[in-house]
Amino acid sequence: MIRNDIIRVSIIGAGAIATKVHIPCFLRNKYAKVDAIVDIDPKKAERVARKFGIKRFFSSTDKFFDSVKVDAISICTPPDSHAEIAVEALERGINVLCEKPLADNIKNGLKMVEAAEGQDKVLMVGFHRRFYPIYLKVKSIAKEGKIGHVYLTEYLSLHQSPLLSWSKSQWYYQVGTGGSLLDIGPHVLDMLNWFLGRPYSVYAFGSVHSDSPVDEYCVVTVEYDYAVGVGVMSWLSSKKIEKLGIHGTGRTLYASPRFMLDVNPTDVSELSLWRAATSTLANKVKEASGSQSNAFQLEIDHFIDCIKRGRKPSPNGWDGLIALAATEAATESLSKGTKVYVRNFAGH
Repeated sequence: MIRNDIIRVSIIGAGAIATKVHIPCFLRNKYAKVDAIVDIDPKKAERVARKFGIKRFFSSTDKFFDSVKVDAISICTPPDSHAEIAVEALERGINVLCEKPLADNIKNGLKMVEAAEGQDKVLMVGFHRRFYPIYLKVKSIAKEGKIGHVYLTEYLSLHQSPLLSWSKSQWYYQVGTGGSLLDIGPHVLDMLNWFLGRPYSVYAFGSVHSDSPVDEYCVVTVEYDYAVGVGVMSWLSSKKIEKLGIHGTGRTLYASPRFMLDVNPTDVSELSLWRAATSTLANKVKEASGSQSNAFQLEIDHFIDCIKRGRKPSPNGWDGLIALAATEAATESLSKGTKVYVRNFAGH
């Protein structure tokens, strides 16, 4: 527990998610100080350090771990490097915030979770969508039983290709690390899990529009206790569109990061009006508005607060591992064209 001291943070990876989100958000937190930046490209590490006024920069994690004493790191590297970096940090007593997915496979993700528990350190996964204030409100309404038994949750997340809108990293289109399912799927599946609990099985369908080596859009159906989740993800949209639907036996809630509508499921005209309104507004409102930035800021602030107060984060490593297991099952289902059961972790 660190109540008064500043939390010393270092950023591992100097790509788009680090420069557009993590570094600015940590710099805005009055209890955090960014001490160093690490990237395998030494020129990029130096350039980012200079841009944000960070005093130290490194081109390898080995040199960094041997040279800098920090309280926490933020991992912003490709998924296949997450486990090695996180386990090293956790075993050194360093708290970890890791971008999604938690790891490149369940085995490595489990190593991260076990290392965090063994050292009693914070391991938090970057599911920032849980922090949208409207989604938190929807979660609270559903949890209180105000819409009846939730039997169906839908979450739709449509984007442009990351190479066109977000990042130039080529691993997005590499088999095994890339594709709409592996990119957006962890967010989508975690949101379904957040509302419905532990996933039991998945059935996924996906395809491509252009000559892509990886899926460009995907639909996943997930089985839960007395409920079903439907997740839709795409790299083919001309605009970013995000919609959440929570269907209960009493009422239905529709939401996006910016607004929410509570409807009676028998009122067809009201439902039609909602669909027309969301389509219009989604095309007019740019993602650069404050809501996304605020969600990331709330995520970073929560991470720092958990370190200072000795609290368990939400989402934690187990949440990341369960989402990873669902993503792996969906990937297998996509390949086999059959339903696949999600690995069960006892007690979680």
